[in-house]
Amino acid sequence: MGKRNITIKELADILNVSISTVSKALNDSHEIGDKTKAKVKEIATLYNYRPNFIAKSLKDRTTKTIGVVVPDILNYFFVKVLYGIEKEARDRGYKVITCVSHESLEIEVENVTTLTNGRVDGLLICPSEETQQTKNNGHIKELIDSNIPVVTFDRTINALQCASVVSDDLAAARNATNQLVSKGCKSIGLFSAHEGLSVMKERIRGYKEAMQDHNLFNEANIFSFDDVDHAEARIKQILKDHSLDAVLTIDELLSVKTIKMAQQLDIAIPRDFKVIGFSNGQISKEFYPAVSSVDQHAEEMGALAAGLLIDSIRNPDTINIESKVVKSSLVERESSLI
Repeated sequence: MGKRNITIKELADILNVSISTVSKALNDSHEIGDKTKAKVKEIATLYNYRPNFIAKSLKDRTTKTIGVVVPDILNYFFVKVLYGIEKEARDRGYKVITCVSHESLEIEVENVTTLTNGRVDGLLICPSEETQQTKNNGHIKELIDSNIPVVTFDRTINALQCASVVSDDLAAARNATNQLVSKGCKSIGLFSAHEGLSVMKERIRGYKEAMQDHNLFNEANIFSFDDVDHAEARIKQILKDHSLDAVLTIDELLSVKTIKMAQQLDIAIPRDFKVIGFSNGQISKEFYPAVSSVDQHAEEMGALAAGLLIDSIRNPDTINIESKVVKSSLVERESSLI
């Protein structure tokens, strides 16, 4: 990717003047003196500033449409989030356009550019895994700096000054781990994936805190999977080599694969081995034995995020950077009930 253009806010900071002054100077407003105009244009040229006409067109027009960028459309969690977004938006008179980043920063930037090309009034963004790992969020920051309504959901970027809606991932993982301990489990493994994501970091932390509280923590019982789709062989080997009596998985697919491999090894579930996963999607409900899972109430998250965005669109003079937390709940099924 090429070098990021300097934003109008950064240009104003360099000149130690307001964004309004920079904008008026660049547009030869009679309100700005010739000396100031010349200085602003000189620095703008020096830093190769180019006005963001995409953002300007978005700010000056109303479409009654919001844009959504999700990292994965095949993930049941995001399907439910989108359902919540769509319902809330339509109830409030807005349409929705959705793009998928496929966990790619480059595609995410393309999505944002496409959506803000005069087509939407604001954006809901769940940052891609690559965006979080590289901390390259200039494309989102530029929208915020241009006063374009933006709300992030599920995954957070602390450096961004915008509203966000997240799940209580740390508390959820801690509670799920405590539940396994309460059933007599002592050697509880953690199967993790996508550890560059903010949500995964919080879940890992919650598991560690719970295990440490019970003096049961063992770093050797944390296993990370780079390729969840092809994890079966490694899971089976782990179950053979380690005397685990339970596993908390921070990915729904991992929980199903873990139960499948345990069954192939004739490990009795849930008598001798218990599993709790995350997301509470359709797979967790339909698999046998059905998987105990943390329900993050994705539909509620989507509706809340859409509501925050629409409120920001309708009240452009009110800046909202609060973080809303959707409380999760544990749904126990056959994989841990005994």
